[in-house]
Amino acid sequence: AFYSKHETNPVAEWFQKDESVLPALQSPPDELIGVARSLESDFERFVQASCQIREGESERIDAVYKAFFDAVGAVGGVNIGGTSGRGHVGQFSMFTTKYHAVLEHYWLDILGVPLNTGFKGYRVSRVGISNPEVRGDESTGTPRLFKLHGSVTWYLDEHGKLTEQRVPPQGMRTVTGRKFLGQVMLYPIEEKDLFVEPYETMYLMLNRELDAANRWVVVGYSFGDRILRDIFVRNSRSSPKTNLILLHPEATKISERLVGFKGTIKPIDARFGGDDFEQVTRTLRSTVTAA
Repeated sequence: AFYSKHETNPVAEWFQKDESVLPALQSPPDELIGVARSLESDFERFVQASCQIREGESERIDAVYKAFFDAVGAVGGVNIGGTSGRGHVGQFSMFTTKYHAVLEHYWLDILGVPLNTGFKGYRVSRVGISNPEVRGDESTGTPRLFKLHGSVTWYLDEHGKLTEQRVPPQGMRTVTGRKFLGQVMLYPIEEKDLFVEPYETMYLMLNRELDAANRWVVVGYSFGDRILRDIFVRNSRSSPKTNLILLHPEATKISERLVGFKGTIKPIDARFGGDDFEQVTRTLRSTVTAA
């Protein structure tokens, strides 16, 4: 049902291997495995520290994202409302490769607007459990957020279930004493994990959403991931009216990576969230309006 243009999964196509070469592969030595694990742990700690929302940043997040969603929402016909008096209400989808929880903080904490992140909450354990049905639900009338590479708020429990914890658990345990096995973040080299949930469902939804729209707004993404790049290019080929508005400091240069893209790419060479964010947002709004 997700593929109106492709009979096969565009993600799986990248991983079709010639099994005849697999027996020739040898395991790396133990010392190399140890170094790799150490580097991975260091990188994970760096990512976690970098993704923390620090004291005093909420006001800036509020200003930047309000300007952005006001601009894009107004053009897209999204109703502006919400419990704070100016939240963004409506059914639309956001996809991000970022690990941080800035979007969750903006929608849930600052605006007080429900956000479908694909997790079903349970009162007793206060844990949200990943649920493909919730993630694909289009009947809620609320914004949906798909985190294509995982999140600093995602933890794997001892039973192998993916959970969402917006507040970092103390001692890596739930309030009921269950132990978490670790955070869940997909790094670019770990493409094999795209075969499992929730990644498979999220990539299917990305393909579906791109297929249904002819105006795409991409912010701060360099299209370095060949799988994502291929999904965008594939979907552009079905309609010459496809418009990709790309906001990035090197947007013009990045556009050259999208070889085979059909339709129109409109690059905006600017940084999202900089000191000139109001001017950048005005440029974005006029570009989207003209698309």
